[in-house]
Amino acid sequence: METRQNDRKLFLIRADINFEKWSVFTTRRQGSGRTLQRTNSQGLIQTVHVSPWVDNGKQYTLTASECKLMYVLYNIWQNASCALDKPIFFSFKQLADELGLKWSGEASKHIKRWLLNLRGVMIKFENCYKISKNDEIMKTTEMMTIISHLKIFERYKRNSQDPYFAYSEFQFHPLILQSLHSNFAKPLRLDVIRNFKSDIAVILYRWLDLMLFKQEMIERELKKLAKELGLEDLRYDNFVTQVRNAATELAGKELVTGKIGYCQVEPMSTGNGWKLAVKKIGNVNTGNSVWFEEQALAEQERIEQTELKEYYLLLPQPEQYKIEEESQRFIREKYHNDTTNLTKELALYDAIKSYKEEGENDGRFQAGIDDR
Repeated sequence: METRQNDRKLFLIRADINFEKWSVFTTRRQGSGRTLQRTNSQGLIQTVHVSPWVDNGKQYTLTASECKLMYVLYNIWQNASCALDKPIFFSFKQLADELGLKWSGEASKHIKRWLLNLRGVMIKFENCYKISKNDEIMKTTEMMTIISHLKIFERYKRNSQDPYFAYSEFQFHPLILQSLHSNFAKPLRLDVIRNFKSDIAVILYRWLDLMLFKQEMIERELKKLAKELGLEDLRYDNFVTQVRNAATELAGKELVTGKIGYCQVEPMSTGNGWKLAVKKIGNVNTGNSVWFEEQALAEQERIEQTELKEYYLLLPQPEQYKIEEESQRFIREKYHNDTTNLTKELALYDAIKSYKEEGENDGRFQAGIDDR
């Protein structure tokens, strides 16, 4: 499958930290179920189990390809006003562009498979899924698929067997949405991770971006690292080779809080085995400051839109009709007759805001709203 290099524009997304703390994604060579387990500081055993999904007699799991696609879907959701209760629309061409894939029938086939895997592969969290920053852990078993709703629109061209993909729709699992809306998330460089060529580089980058968020260097013996990443089933010499090749790919790549300055597989001091040694360089605050500034602006916009919607619903119905008519003017003049659902929603917010500002100046209907 042909790829192309994305531009160098910085793309920060926010990712559910529950998934960032666990290596639920694996390499293409693994198709079986995986169980990840650890004990937290309070002695609570935490487990994540990823069950393979069977489709048309074949077994599928979550690989680095699905991981990249999940991050792209985060970005699309983020750019669509972070909706909680409605599906997000997308096209396969849009996904190919964001993934850096050259648009073709082969690309659309792969994207469809990755989407189906995100919808079909079951993940079970036991005593470890959190939805807020107050350290409260859901001490229950939560079973989910990353995408809870998926509708793929396929239309076949006349006199052709090649499918044409127009606007499809998806929704993340409600717990993921709840985590993201509670800002129980971490920033991630989409522009960096989507350009990795090897699966192991994607998996290691996710781990390093988390581990180096607040520290400058890390070393890990490769047998322990394989277990931590859920890759202990790989032959040790094969894993060492994959990590060594990935280290070359990772060196110099930017993290949220700096850059990977040194990344090498080195022999253990005992002479028995290998370790991964990584050092971070650069300004560790740059990514954070950009991230929190963007988050503050996004949160302010969400609050304002919620308040406008509440104001609109309290108005008498004739006034609501006036606002809806005014929103058509915004569609024509501000959004150039774009009639997508997102544009209609933004135009309605514009019309409500305009109406509210005029009403605050002359006091119209305010008494009626307050009385209700």
